[in-house]
Amino acid sequence: MSDAPVSRNESSTRHYAVFISYRHADNVEAGRKWANWLQDALEGYVVPPELVGTTNLRGGKVPASLYPVFRDEAELPADADLANNIKLSLERSDLLVVLCSPRAVQSRYVAEEIRYFKELGHSNRVLALMIDGEPNAGEDPEKTGVECLPEPLRYGVPRADGSVDWSVRVEPIAADARPGGLAKQGWTTAALYGRELKKQQPTLSSQEVREAVSEYEKRLQEAVLKIVAGGLGVPFGELTQRDQVRALAAARQRGRVLMRLAAGFALLALAAGVAGVVAWVQKQRADVRTREVTHTRSTADDLINNILHKLRTEQEQTSESQMLVPSTRLALTYFENLPATLRDGNTRRNLASCLTALSGQLMSSENEEDKQEARRLAERALALFEELKAEAPDDMVLHRAALEAEIGVASIRAVAEEDASARTAVYEATEQHAEKIWKRWPDDPENGAMMLAAGHVRLFFELLNNRTEGLEPPIRKLIKIAHELAMKFPERRDLRQMEAEVAMQLAVVLGAQKDNAEAMIYAVASRRIFDDLLQSSEGAKPFKLQALQANALRHQATLYIAEENQNAARMVLTAAAEGLRQARNELEQTQDTSLQDSYLTVMMTLGAVQSQSYLKSDARDTLGQALEVVGNLGKRFTKDPVRTLNYLEKSLQIKMLLIGSYAKYDDGERATALAALQELSNQLGQLRDGGLPEEFYEKYETAVHQQLDELRSWETPEKSAKGSEPETRSNNPPLAPKP
Repeated sequence: MSDAPVSRNESSTRHYAVFISYRHADNVEAGRKWANWLQDALEGYVVPPELVGTTNLRGGKVPASLYPVFRDEAELPADADLANNIKLSLERSDLLVVLCSPRAVQSRYVAEEIRYFKELGHSNRVLALMIDGEPNAGEDPEKTGVECLPEPLRYGVPRADGSVDWSVRVEPIAADARPGGLAKQGWTTAALYGRELKKQQPTLSSQEVREAVSEYEKRLQEAVLKIVAGGLGVPFGELTQRDQVRALAAARQRGRVLMRLAAGFALLALAAGVAGVVAWVQKQRADVRTREVTHTRSTADDLINNILHKLRTEQEQTSESQMLVPSTRLALTYFENLPATLRDGNTRRNLASCLTALSGQLMSSENEEDKQEARRLAERALALFEELKAEAPDDMVLHRAALEAEIGVASIRAVAEEDASARTAVYEATEQHAEKIWKRWPDDPENGAMMLAAGHVRLFFELLNNRTEGLEPPIRKLIKIAHELAMKFPERRDLRQMEAEVAMQLAVVLGAQKDNAEAMIYAVASRRIFDDLLQSSEGAKPFKLQALQANALRHQATLYIAEENQNAARMVLTAAAEGLRQARNELEQTQDTSLQDSYLTVMMTLGAVQSQSYLKSDARDTLGQALEVVGNLGKRFTKDPVRTLNYLEKSLQIKMLLIGSYAKYDDGERATALAALQELSNQLGQLRDGGLPEEFYEKYETAVHQQLDELRSWETPEKSAKGSEPETRSNNPPLAPKP
């Protein structure tokens, strides 16, 4: 895989097989990241060996691969010219592929890339991939807004002098990834298309869905092969007629089986598939020096490597790392069972990456044995990367992969190390290594992002354990680095996001030190960055970004609460709740716990503030919504004991807050609160009998009895004689666990 987007310096010298031109909005939504999908498909394509080196239709040689592919992440302003690095990359690209959609038609950026490439004399090396909309719809007044072909694709033919005549109409060569060739957007996998089809047309039979999915899968494969044929400069029919295409289809089928396993299906089928690859390669080891076997081993390596990449992408989208453990173990089995004669540098690098991935997945387990294995795997990966670095000391990507493994080891050691000075030594060693890589290759934004990731290890684990002492200096250093990187690479939204996250962490630390004034400055700065990022997002709002924005607002509200400014706290929390409430449908569907937890935490905090401000109706409405959400989530994750306990605890916390909203008003509501507390105590007893952990039971049983005692104390004649003025009640806020 290439590390696109590439750095400015690298793009000036690197040669690209394909340049993907696309609108940023067509590469944002999960399951519809078309540029990522196409890049993976092209770079992972295995060129038939007998075609390599033969003369193609352009008079050149058929390349051994379509690697690397250029995919830029930047979105130019409407009044900007093409950036120099984009122009240089276009000049050094063999083929331009345009992802065509109504959104792409509206992009000046895409249009300028097409014009520039054609004016370079490459009009015959431009391909279109239709992903949404309808071609040539702009000529029909009844079909406004659905044209998918940008104007420079539909016009422009080369003149004899090399210039382009933009007045002449042309019919571009196009591949089609739209379902059924209709003017609607599909998905980057047939499985996602099938899932959506069942939602939209629930009356379809299983057989009809399977047939539609199979047809769409063929359409996606054909679209990729058309682009591949253009990239190689060979007739499309020549590729489809070869046995190698059938072999590739089988390899892709094994890949699809493995991906289904990552979602919890077809474990035995996958084991047989991977074991078959291993057994076949071992069977052929006697012929290892022949071109055929070398090519087959390389193909198998590429297959597993692509699977690993897809698994990690899936993990980032779902946050379900435990789900991926079986699949990653099978990939690890493949690499570890390769004979020594078949292991080259690329295979060893893949092995190290596989070890790193599995280590990270096991670290999220609650099982102590899994965590111990995670540490052993991470240390193996790091040792292997160090060996590879010694063999290739100038390989930047290898150094970065080694740093990723080192960050994993540092994370594991941070969890196990109790001594503060020892933890600090671990953090600083990793940060210094990251800084060395950055100083050596300062023009690659990925190296800057890794430097921020190394610094985040310290902040994450220390703040997770409520250890803020001594954190202020490293956070200030990190926020300075983050700001400089965000300014240097303005096209990298992830760097701005990191800057906002670090600012939020500094606000937390300063708040813990009671420096509310400066803490508020950084809390507001963090919130503003998140606001800007969300406002500039095209299409669906990123779940994690919404969750982070809500957390920034919640931290700001916490500072207002510390200043006893309840009105300001309510306003900020209401804004956070409204932002997340708009994502309610996504909240109910996504596996991403960060969005779910942010929604619940914000709603619980808002309910507590409303309750303490004596806005009891608002509090009950807010907490009632939170209780409904946590109940639905609890039903969805009944097979996950960790989540079940987590949602049970949140449910109990919300109920305590609800009871608090009834308490200390009039006698009737006190009676309601007393009855609710007694019911909750009975529920805790039943849960204890059903296997609830003792410490969990004791924690909430104690809280229930404290609330009972306090409510009963209000029954005394002295308290009753005082009446129920707000001033008296405000000195005794409802007692409940902090959300």
